[in-house]
Formats: sequence, C-alpha cells, structure tokens
Amino acid sequence: MNTEQKLVGAICLAPVILAKAGMLKNKNAIVFSSEINTIKDLCAIYSTLSVVKDGNIITGNGPTAARKFGETVVKELNAYVLEK
Repeated sequence: MNTEQKLVGAICLAPVILAKAGMLKNKNAIVFSSEINTIKDLCAIYSTLSVVKDGNIITGNGPTAARKFGETVVKELNAYVLEK
C-alpha cells in the first residue's frame, strides 16, 4: 500500500511496525508513549500531536486518540474517493 502511495494507518503501538519496515523514515509520526524512543531510533520524526498525517501515512498515539484517528482516516478515504 505504501509503495503505491495508498493510505496507511497505525495507532497505539502499531506505528512501531511501520517504523521497523522503514515506512516512517524522515516522516512525522506519533506512537504510544512507551515506544517514542523506538520510532525515533528508527528515524521517524516524533510529533506531540495525538494524530499525525504525513503524506499517505496516518499515525495515532493510542486509545485517547481513537476517535480523531478514525475521523482522519475517514476524511482521507472520502477525499480519495472524490478524486477518482
């Protein structure tokens, strides 16, 4: 999905998976607080926002961001559909 520039999302601890895959290198991202250093060490640019969109990637920091994360994903999917 990322290679094709399609929407990719991860919330809570899941952004670590994206970082380990190299998808967050030099990208703004957020993750649950226990893994901040992990994504930084994997070259992500840590953000203090609860939800971050950088290019086609959306990350959220955990359960408290779930609503905003979901709303952001829906907004981006709707924008994609309207483009087509």
